Amino acid sequence: MSTGQKSHGLQSVATVPLAHGHFYGLRAAVPSIVALTGTFRTGTALAPGGAVLQSLVAALVGCANRWRGPVEIAELLEARGASFTVEADADGVRFSARARTVDLPQLVDWTMECLREPEFDQTLLDVERARLIAELQYRAMDSAYIATGALTRMLYPQAHPAYEPGPAEQVALLEGFTIADVRRFHSERYGPNDLRIAVVGDVDPQAAARLVERGVQGWAPRAVPEATQWGEPAAGPDSQRLLLPGQESYGVAMGQRLAQERTHPDYPALRLANRILGGAFSSRLVSSVRERQGLCYVMRSELGESRRGGGHWQVVLSASPDKLEAALAATRTVVEQLAKTGVETREFENAQRAAIGAFHIGLATLDGLSDAILSAADLGWEPDDLLGFERRTAAVTLAQIDRVIGYCLRPQEWRTCIAGPAAAD
Repeated sequence: MSTGQKSHGLQSVATVPLAHGHFYGLRAAVPSIVALTGTFRTGTALAPGGAVLQSLVAALVGCANRWRGPVEIAELLEARGASFTVEADADGVRFSARARTVDLPQLVDWTMECLREPEFDQTLLDVERARLIAELQYRAMDSAYIATGALTRMLYPQAHPAYEPGPAEQVALLEGFTIADVRRFHSERYGPNDLRIAVVGDVDPQAAARLVERGVQGWAPRAVPEATQWGEPAAGPDSQRLLLPGQESYGVAMGQRLAQERTHPDYPALRLANRILGGAFSSRLVSSVRERQGLCYVMRSELGESRRGGGHWQVVLSASPDKLEAALAATRTVVEQLAKTGVETREFENAQRAAIGAFHIGLATLDGLSDAILSAADLGWEPDDLLGFERRTAAVTLAQIDRVIGYCLRPQEWRTCIAGPAAAD
């Protein structure tokens, strides 16, 4: 077992090559607790509804395996105060488990059993499908959720991983999937495809690596599909309104596509630009539109990130009918002003300092440490470089952020989706 280990004064991460991936171990000062987090690729969802099927399979994988049923797994976890979750993203799976250090061997075994050889039966499928449908029906009452989903359908072609079908379409897709679909997806897509596993906590990293190596031994990777070109979305209007009967307020999402991926050299500056626009309480949008003018309940800007092919920049807000038009006008004014004049020195320095501070606070948790390790690996950084985010954020200059805003923020290309009552009063 070969290892690489570096130290930068904060923590030291042990890196161990696996047959088809990497293990990362970090001893943290959290007595008797350990966290296991991992990711692997399942490939691009090339067919319509592929992302919905991916979510259904992930939900089922966490329930049972060929040796233990859902009740037994739940009881084993509960008896130890442990947890285990499996989640799908655009082109992969993220799994995480938490337990006492003494229970790590069993935790690794249960995790790998579920991922490698889950038990799919009709009863479990019916239960998880009903749960996912209930969640969709609940979220469908959130006008902001409806607006943000509709915006993805305005910005992306149907085959793109960021394209989100509407709730009714997702329900129809879920109702149509069979147990054969679930089994086929798992058989074709689940494997140690660029597998990355981080174990963080009160544990010897080398001992944890041996447990993981044993758990993944013999697990074969899959030839998962990859797409880098999706074309353009279907032509349509720059704005649309969706009627939500019974709603008393409006949800709004407006935004534009971005060509920059997370690995782009300008991405740290882009993240700071978003924090300044609407990504923090002290941001321009929140302080102006929400706090000073009182025009909305919710106000935020965010980057819809994509591992491949770029993402999008969006603003999301919720407003009452009598304030909707004023909120829209004020929001557009703030966005246009930032695009035109750039950033002031003081707000740039405040945003830079706040972003670094938030990152350091995140490193105080097992989840934050795991995220830092896996994110560094995903971005092509050294996994041991826990302070890579801080260093890259600190290196951003005012001139760079203004340059990035100048070529990335294009209000003239923004599209808008409004979801809510039939008409504003």
